[in-house]
Amino acid sequence: MKIAIIGGGISGFVASLKLNGDITIYESNSEPLKKLTVTGNGRCNFLNDDMNLDHYHSNSDVRDYIKDDIKDTVLNFMDELEIAYKIKNGYYYPLSNKATTIKNALVYEANKKNVDIRLNEKVFKIEKKDNVFIINGKDKYDKVIVSSGLGSYPQIGASTDGIKFAKELNHDIVTILPSLVPLETDKYDWDGIRSDCKISIFVNGERIHTEEGEIQLTSYGISGICVFNISRYASIALNKKDDVYVCINFVPSISNIYTYLNNTNNTINIVLKRMINDKLANVILGNIDILRNKTFRELTEDEKVILINELTNFKLYVTGTMNYNQSQVTRGGVDLSNINTSFESNKVPGLYFIGEVLDVDGDCGGYNIAFAIYSALIASRGINND
Repeated sequence: MKIAIIGGGISGFVASLKLNGDITIYESNSEPLKKLTVTGNGRCNFLNDDMNLDHYHSNSDVRDYIKDDIKDTVLNFMDELEIAYKIKNGYYYPLSNKATTIKNALVYEANKKNVDIRLNEKVFKIEKKDNVFIINGKDKYDKVIVSSGLGSYPQIGASTDGIKFAKELNHDIVTILPSLVPLETDKYDWDGIRSDCKISIFVNGERIHTEEGEIQLTSYGISGICVFNISRYASIALNKKDDVYVCINFVPSISNIYTYLNNTNNTINIVLKRMINDKLANVILGNIDILRNKTFRELTEDEKVILINELTNFKLYVTGTMNYNQSQVTRGGVDLSNINTSFESNKVPGLYFIGEVLDVDGDCGGYNIAFAIYSALIASRGINND
């Protein structure tokens, strides 16, 4: 059996190692697995201790396509590759702390298996005639796997070619948008501040999702893992021209902020700067008309409410997201309703879609690489059993 894999990312390489037959990988870049090498700041967080499927998002029910065995399935594959790994705060990394360890292992095993890795070879056209797939009008295959990813990180060669192929072959596409991406918001003089907080996103006044963790305050808005995990909701809402804002609790570890402040003896100026970052304290004090030299007990009840609201419910309007250059993953893709549970097209038998090109996006924390590996393994199993 001759099988073409379009895209030399992690899902494509994983599939190439598990498939039976004559395998060819088409990769338009000069080297494979470029995106893998930048994930997790070059450390490649490939899995998470908490693989609850609620961490995955789609217009379809992901539970029809991703099963509870995803964690064991991914770990078994890494064990087969003999990749030593470590777990830090629930995140799985190669023990070497280098994404290149996984890249080199995949390339080595593919070469050992005699996979035909065609670098600098872009696919322009996929056709099917008389049960045979034709790539670029010349190369013929029995099966084709599209693992070309989507728009995130175009600076290293990412493209939306997979969407183009899917459309040409009459598949439905869920609108693609940047996800796991920083947000542009109202601007304040707080660039460089990091703060542990709880953040909620609101769309047209309704709270949609809440995350807790470290936030990074920037010249353009906000960033950090908890921001990334709410960014998909912002992308969708902004694309619809909805009203989007976030509310930030800068002191989530203080269970009763009123009692805490009421027990302090120093002025508000001193108390805030002993509670949160000095620069952030100045932003909050600049936002409200409260005398810095008063103690909390000297404030009126209305002033106390306003101060507490600024500390625990700081409102920022979201004006946009950063672009695909800064997004770790893309929301949307090939509609799962067009795909069966082996990731084979319902419209074009023998055509498979795996990884990010599908309408599946995960939270920050190894979920997207885990899905790339998992979908490749399931698709390979389906092809081998066909």
